[in-house]
Amino acid sequence: MHSIRTTRRTALVILAVFLGAFTFPPGSNAATGEGTLLVEYRLVHEEVDGGADSAVSPDGKWISFSHNKSGNREVYAVNTETGKVYNVTNSPEDEWEARWHPEGSHIVFTALRNGQNGVFIRDLKTDKETTVMSTKDGYEDYPSFSKDGKMVSFTAGPFGSREVFRWDWATGAITQITSGHDYVGSTNFSADGSKIVYHAYYGGDYTKDKSDIFVVDANGGKGVNITGDDDAWVYKAQWSPDGQWIVFSARYDTPNFNLWVMRPDGSDRIKLTDVAGEDFRWADWTRNGRLAWHGIKPQQGRLYSIDVATGERNEMAKYNDYIWDLSASPNGSLLTYEANGDIYTLEANPNASPRILTAGQQPRFSSDGKTISFIQRQGSKVGMAPVGGGEVVIVDQFVSWPDHASSGWSPDGNTLAVISESERGQDVTLISRDGTKKQMTDDGRRKHAVVWSSGGKHLIYAEHRENRVGYYITPRSVTDRLNNRMSAKTNTDGAR
Repeated sequence: MHSIRTTRRTALVILAVFLGAFTFPPGSNAATGEGTLLVEYRLVHEEVDGGADSAVSPDGKWISFSHNKSGNREVYAVNTETGKVYNVTNSPEDEWEARWHPEGSHIVFTALRNGQNGVFIRDLKTDKETTVMSTKDGYEDYPSFSKDGKMVSFTAGPFGSREVFRWDWATGAITQITSGHDYVGSTNFSADGSKIVYHAYYGGDYTKDKSDIFVVDANGGKGVNITGDDDAWVYKAQWSPDGQWIVFSARYDTPNFNLWVMRPDGSDRIKLTDVAGEDFRWADWTRNGRLAWHGIKPQQGRLYSIDVATGERNEMAKYNDYIWDLSASPNGSLLTYEANGDIYTLEANPNASPRILTAGQQPRFSSDGKTISFIQRQGSKVGMAPVGGGEVVIVDQFVSWPDHASSGWSPDGNTLAVISESERGQDVTLISRDGTKKQMTDDGRRKHAVVWSSGGKHLIYAEHRENRVGYYITPRSVTDRLNNRMSAKTNTDGAR
């Protein structure tokens, strides 16, 4: 790793380093009937608006990831012991999806070169770059080295007809391995290089949340479906160095992704993690069987009220998306806002429960407070919905995307509530007519729109929590624990 350069650009705030190991208790998965072997792991590093991929070096000392904090996507690596982050690629064009050579001497990654997508190899000592494949009309990605470092597997082809390919480093020969798929995802070689594991989506649409994991001969052929879960989203499979296990991410018994393992034939399916809300993805193995991965904590919108006299804060609602265009009705008794593409209304008091009025964006109260106008979507038609419920009218008139402006004056007109800016971030601040200021929050989180309750007793505002990506690693070998468990199970079954 001597050639990895320390980034010269200012990074976004590192939110957490080495928060300590923690363990989930054992359990069972009622949804699949399979056992669980939940693993111990620790957080190494966390990024605001983090990258979408990760991989661990064979020696377990580095976790690579991509991020656009320099202005374009770059490959970074974080030291798993010190938490120090290095910029690996540092170029003016995008690089992402890096995977490590088994000796740790090179990375293979997806990148843009002269505006053209492709798969490339970089020597970490010399920075010399080798092109695996880059075509004008294709889209190459998801590369991975074979365990001996002599071959690279990757996906290629136009959207709607993407397949697995193999590249031979010695000869430069490229071989198409699969055919008949619509959209193939991540690829990875078996320990002996004879097989490739990959996932494929159904119907050519990777947004439909349905995929399966396949194994195919590395010389080409028909892939064998080893999960058979065409009603679930299972993907990002990686073969263990001992050849005994495949780790993957799945939405089986939870709406978010957790980590699972199985045998190369799909048997002995075991759940490794059990978290809620956060998506655990892209697990990868060290040579001694440890696992590392990243977890995506989605952006959140939260609605709070604050008692002006006491400063007591109460959470009224939260969503896995931002809350936009919070505003009050003319008499201040009712609020409206948009979250997740829906328009909500609720009474302007701390104990109110929101209700969905209609789908849309940019809600606005009429002057009498009885109707809310909105936009179906950005640059779309305008609609009108009765506040009390009833028929929604869509007007055949396209409108622009206006900025929202709402008054922050208290009902008595003596105090202005604003979202104040500082080096720390954003907070709610009250400003009296004489210029006296009173800061109501002290967390610096991103906020949006502050309004008064009808009696002026409470402030209500929306808070935005950007998505965060954490990078995790297990302190001990997962394969050792799995193999010991299966050996004990075999001995127990034999004793019976």
